[in-house]
Amino acid sequence: MNIKQSIVSCLAALVLSCTTLTWAAPLTPGAGGGPCADDIKRLCADVRGGRNVAQCLNEHDADVSDACKAHQKMVVEKGKTFMQACRGDIQNLCKDVKPGEGRTWTCIKSREADLSGDCKEFVTGQ
Repeated sequence: MNIKQSIVSCLAALVLSCTTLTWAAPLTPGAGGGPCADDIKRLCADVRGGRNVAQCLNEHDADVSDACKAHQKMVVEKGKTFMQACRGDIQNLCKDVKPGEGRTWTCIKSREADLSGDCKEFVTGQ
């Protein structure tokens, strides 16, 4: 896996772990429908955890549907936007939170009143 794939995988894992996000949930196992549900069931049925699902889908890229690929791209872009908007708030307000399983998103949401303008705008728009 090259550096770009690693970064994309990490961003996807961050977003995939935030299962309360409506745009990320369809990529999460057990989240119900969505453009990747069939691909996950068919290709990654026994895989658990956002990072592992993202890696599984990347490993099966040739067999992943176009709709799922488009959704994955959107999820990664949203993850980048989240990190750009909230990086400082994550470092300042949630520095002791172990990333994964939606913990960072939960922390950010719980501190909504303390968020910077860009982060607050992103969070309230989700």
